[in-house]
Order: sequence, then C-alpha cells, then structure tokens
Amino acid sequence: MRGCYVSFSGDDEVAVISYRSRREVARFPVGDHPQRIRTGELRFR
Repeated sequence: MRGCYVSFSGDDEVAVISYRSRREVARFPVGDHPQRIRTGELRFR
C-alpha cells in the first residue's frame, strides 16, 4: 500500500495521503458521513 485514507465526515469526503510525500494526493466525495473505510483491490486490463 502506498497511502492511507482519511475520512472527513463533516464534509462527506475521503482524502488519500501518500506515505512517501506525506501529502494529500486526492480527495473525493463519498456520500453521507463516511465513517468506515474498506480497502479493496481493482484490477484493470
């Protein structure tokens, strides 16, 4: 894993933090009050 996830329940968003750069690399809306995050793997062709 190259980063971690941080939920912002008040903003209904989740941010991705890079371990390497120690910075936020993405933020996206996820719906009403994110509280639990499940990591999954997507395979692209």
